[in-house]
Amino acid sequence: MFSIFGSQSKKQLEQAKSHFEYARDLQGDSKEYRAVRVRAAMRCKLVLDKIFIEAAQMEAMFQEESMIAAAAGEASPKKLEETAKESICFQVIKSLNGLVMAYVPQPYAGEMAQLGVRFETGLINTRQAIELSQKIADRLADELQMDRYLIQPIEPLSFMRERIDEFDAMRRDPEEASEEVDKRQDKGTAAKPPSVENAPKKKKESAPQDSHSWD
Repeated sequence: MFSIFGSQSKKQLEQAKSHFEYARDLQGDSKEYRAVRVRAAMRCKLVLDKIFIEAAQMEAMFQEESMIAAAAGEASPKKLEETAKESICFQVIKSLNGLVMAYVPQPYAGEMAQLGVRFETGLINTRQAIELSQKIADRLADELQMDRYLIQPIEPLSFMRERIDEFDAMRRDPEEASEEVDKRQDKGTAAKPPSVENAPKKKKESAPQDSHSWD
């Protein structure tokens, strides 16, 4: 479920948003400003990844619950329209200083969530998900003025980029994916068929209650 903040205070959410806005609104190109922009971009990358995964997981849960309801002759569950809520813009991520709250603005968050749903339902394949997510990230990078530099730290779905064939095989046929993994293991590269649906479920995470540094 998106945005289970637990005991997170309104101040922490405001702080996460202000960190992004501070990096976005910086004028000039000093070494210090560059560091702030890059750190903000790296946080945005992690937030986009979490949104995509959680959207796919929520869609998988919805599809499963709908099938169970249909088999039992019950009304289908109501689908949660989380992608339109601002709360998905805030995600707890791991930083160098531990867990922190991070933020990306709408429409980036909403578009990334919709992308996760489209991937889970098979409307797009792995390559398309990566390409479309990169377009979202590129627009976000432009807003952070990352075009000033040669690096591009916002590359979402990196966990899928080197395993495209495995992800696509899993979407087509789990048995085919298992055969692909067997071949990889014979070559000495052990890997379990990846699946966004089977990614680690989100636990209730709490950002530090004291003021965290802008790392």
